[in-house]
Amino acid sequence: MSPHAAPIKVLVNSVELIEALAAHGPLTPAELAERIDVPRSSAYRLVDGLAAIGLADTLADGRIRLSLRWLQLADAARDSLIEWAAAAQVLERLVEQTGQTAFLSVLAEDEAVCIDWRRGRGVDVLALKPGRALPLYAGAAGRVMLAYGVDTEDYLSRGSFTKLTPDTITDPELIRREAALTRERGYALSEQDVSIGISALGVPVFRPDGAVAAAVSIGGLSRAFGDDPARFTPALDEAAAILETALAGEQRP
Repeated sequence: MSPHAAPIKVLVNSVELIEALAAHGPLTPAELAERIDVPRSSAYRLVDGLAAIGLADTLADGRIRLSLRWLQLADAARDSLIEWAAAAQVLERLVEQTGQTAFLSVLAEDEAVCIDWRRGRGVDVLALKPGRALPLYAGAAGRVMLAYGVDTEDYLSRGSFTKLTPDTITDPELIRREAALTRERGYALSEQDVSIGISALGVPVFRPDGAVAAAVSIGGLSRAFGDDPARFTPALDEAAAILETALAGEQRP
């Protein structure tokens, strides 16, 4: 075994344990061991290590949870995204114009990860929030990234597509067609394919070199989008244009 293999394996297991706690909330060491497929003794060592650096707490009933230090780390991570300093004002403007919740998402491997948002005036039942991610075959932000941010054919050849709702498109040919339609019309439309009763609309944000930098999107109750969801695209295009101008300014020498 490489001398670096063991430390890397520990890091991988630690990440998986953290992700399990983030996804499911407090869990016992036994439950963690089962979820990340490690011996129970290894789960205890991982928990002890995270607790030693203040990233995990043990509750009175023995379950493990993520510590409040993650809130500080999340704020620090968001503050480090200097290129998106204009996002807060842009998203607030989108909420004013559309009434829907507004999101800014970036590509991370095969997911669209939300890095900022502003709540709309509708219900708070949306799946996408800061730190959460959508697969590229579902949701407006994900579909924008699939159409503009990755090699669609390469993604389809590697992908495993799970239905999130009865309306989730999982057939590779239909996903391919949806990506082509997104490029053709310039926006991605998601209709109840991530959460039942929820729709979303998104457009790409490009860097000066033409590469996609992010997706700006809105989401809310499907009935709010009605029969003409494209009526929201001018507001989204305006938001994308402002963010693109800000990115161009950041890259000037």
